[in-house]
Amino acid sequence: MWGQLGTGSNMPYMITTPTKVISSGVKMVAAGLAHTCVLIKTCSVQCWGRNEFGQVGDGSIETAYSPKGTSIKGDATSISVNNYTSCAIVSNKLKCWGRENQNFDVVNAPKDEAL
Repeated sequence: MWGQLGTGSNMPYMITTPTKVISSGVKMVAAGLAHTCVLIKTCSVQCWGRNEFGQVGDGSIETAYSPKGTSIKGDATSISVNNYTSCAIVSNKLKCWGRENQNFDVVNAPKDEAL
């Protein structure tokens, strides 16, 4: 329903067999409450799914039903997500996007955080 599977569809259904979302080059995957991110071998990050707090990182708050590139500048080496936030280690800095705090402030593009 929110595009968590990355198949390009917004239909609420279950997929009971593995389905290819990204054809090759995936190094790491991280899944949140209703969004998913992958680290690609080219050191880029792609995310998809529910995006009401900008957790997909493409600069919008529109649900992404298929993988979208984030606006990260630099080479990512690790990713992590939680319910409404996504983070990546980029050039030895932590970059995060999504819901910033309990007041529902939105950061819909990656920004530096202190390590």
